Amino acid sequence: MSGRLQTVDGRPALRFERHLRYPVERVWRAITTGRRYLGLE
Repeated sequence: MSGRLQTVDGRPALRFERHLRYPVERVWRAITTGRRYLGLE
């Protein structure tokens, strides 16, 4: 994970990025459906 300080609308903001090996759609589905997606319910 990497982070950087930038200015947004004149205010300081920290931005962190993590690069994952899975497609965005798969990651989003896991986040939004949680345990059901993982087969834990």
